[in-house]
Amino acid sequence: MRCGACPLQKNKAGRTPEEEILFHKKPGWEENLHWLRKYHPGLWAAVKCKNPDPVLIERLLRYWCRTVKVVGRETANLKCQVHMCETQLDTVLLLEKYENTNEMALSMLSGKLQFVGMWKAAEHLQKVDINAKDFSYQFYYRDYPTAPRPLLAAVWEINQLRLVDAFMELNPDTCVKYTFESEAASPPKPLFFQLVNPKCRPQDEAITARILRDADLNIRNIHGQTVLIEAMLNGETEGVIRAILNSGINIAARDALGRTARDHSELLKRSDYKHLIDSHVIELVKECDLERLEALVLQLYDHIFPESNTQSFANIVSRKNSKQLCQLLRNTNSTQAHVKKLFKLAKCGNSAQLIKLMSRKFANARDKAGRSLLHIAIQYSNGNKTAIPQSSNGQNPMDRANGNIVTQEEIVLKDISSNDPHTDTTQLFKSGKDCKILCSLKKDGPFKKGHQCWKKFSTQGGNCVQDHVGIIKYLVQEYPLMLGLTNNLGQSPLHYAHIYTASQEVIDLIDKTGSCSQIKDVYDFVPEDYDKLQCGEQTFNVRRRPTINLDLDIFLTESNFEERFHQAIKAGNIDEVKKLVPPLLEHNGESRFSQALFDCLDAGHISLANFLVTSGFQTNIFKQYETCDPDEPMCAMMECSHAVTSLKQRATDIGASDLVKQIEDLHKKTPQVALA
Repeated sequence: MRCGACPLQKNKAGRTPEEEILFHKKPGWEENLHWLRKYHPGLWAAVKCKNPDPVLIERLLRYWCRTVKVVGRETANLKCQVHMCETQLDTVLLLEKYENTNEMALSMLSGKLQFVGMWKAAEHLQKVDINAKDFSYQFYYRDYPTAPRPLLAAVWEINQLRLVDAFMELNPDTCVKYTFESEAASPPKPLFFQLVNPKCRPQDEAITARILRDADLNIRNIHGQTVLIEAMLNGETEGVIRAILNSGINIAARDALGRTARDHSELLKRSDYKHLIDSHVIELVKECDLERLEALVLQLYDHIFPESNTQSFANIVSRKNSKQLCQLLRNTNSTQAHVKKLFKLAKCGNSAQLIKLMSRKFANARDKAGRSLLHIAIQYSNGNKTAIPQSSNGQNPMDRANGNIVTQEEIVLKDISSNDPHTDTTQLFKSGKDCKILCSLKKDGPFKKGHQCWKKFSTQGGNCVQDHVGIIKYLVQEYPLMLGLTNNLGQSPLHYAHIYTASQEVIDLIDKTGSCSQIKDVYDFVPEDYDKLQCGEQTFNVRRRPTINLDLDIFLTESNFEERFHQAIKAGNIDEVKKLVPPLLEHNGESRFSQALFDCLDAGHISLANFLVTSGFQTNIFKQYETCDPDEPMCAMMECSHAVTSLKQRATDIGASDLVKQIEDLHKKTPQVALA
């Protein structure tokens, strides 16, 4: 049908191809009929009919139907025939738009390498869309939907390395989003991610390696995972994993939950994957690749040194006889500590100290969320999350969790001293400001080492002045490369400026180069898509939520918080809960676990519920105790009459009078909004 066959011709029995299929109904007749009807009536018949339908014609052209065919011994050109007829000019232009692309696509599908050279010699490539898609493609009939397949995916399916190599020289887009499954089951991913999909990967691993060589390996899927993590999750062979590692993948890259590829290898219990990654680091040491090793250090990668055979590793380093390599590895811990200090300074807005400690080497520093120093400065430039976290009752949950109530004029002064007297410091928490207290003030009195105290303290000193905008200006001017760095979700600093509603001064400062305005994140959003004025407040809040929750998600994953918290609730272990809650409050995650209050009441742990409410867990919550029947129409439409019980009502039912009074007092102070 693509090559110009006419489905309207009849055989000697007087039946068309469709009638012949329906008459015999041989095995596979349904699929044959499906494809026949998809291409019906054929491009040539559609163009030559009395009233050509431009929509039908373009659809058949997007199915890669040819405009040239052999009739007898002569070559017929559909566009030339249309020129000689009184046909609309639009049809001619439509044929001209697709003719070269379709010829090129079908030439590639023939598997003959000489066609690529012929097209190059003919200099028709400027009229060819190398990234054309076959809009008729289905992975399997019936089981899979129609999904436009890029030409590159069709070429690698032929399984000819030389053909793929020749096609890659034409610079096709390896990152175009593509999925052959339903988008609900498998969201579209960058095309080269399909190289590690067991259903459609190339049979020859050399083809995979060749395509990866020209792919942007910094591109991630919707979960922030690199192609290396995707390959491991799909259970790929060691050969494919090795090919990805040799392609220059960044093994320090983390997903949306802050996990590296090596972390995933441990979760999957694949010691072979872990060994390959560790061996890759050793290869970097053997090659004395200082640039990539330093990048691992600056991105807080914590498996540079092997867990075993440390003596062998030391011997490899000594044999290289490189002072720079030895210094880099020797200073790994101190360098990473310096990186963390820079991020802390960027967060609190201490521009003077940051500029003093900053150097070009640290421009590529990243935290576990993949953010650069510029990301952090922008995130906190407009007061975002710099204030002490407030719960639904307006008080500081950290203070309530520790049994202290602090007024607005008071500053929480908490001793976090180390054993080293030269680094003896105390952090001052007030609107995200960190102040250092001189060691001399702490030698005697209430500031003595190991002692925690709460004290009023003046913040008039210059060391507490926040200057996030000054940091942003400095980083943009001195290290413009940071404008193109992206976090674990593929978001640039300009994305952050919109997500965290930075001032117009900051947005203009970042956007003046225009270099990052078209960078797309893993959700396919450019920075402007997060503009609150353009997308509206509701859409804005939905789009920015994954970014806002990034720190919380990483904390929950790293600490295995959810499992530990629910186990402690179930066992009524209030001491364990008291250990777990403060860091959760620090990340503003109490609202995500407020339903645990019902678990406490149902299990009879009243004192535990009192503690959680005091800590700031939301009390305006409800629970449905009757189970819905999915076969019941009203339940399926969520319009059933099953009642929901409020937390206050549940506390009343079980006689928890102290908790009821506590909830009532909170409701008097703060208007509560009913949440279903």
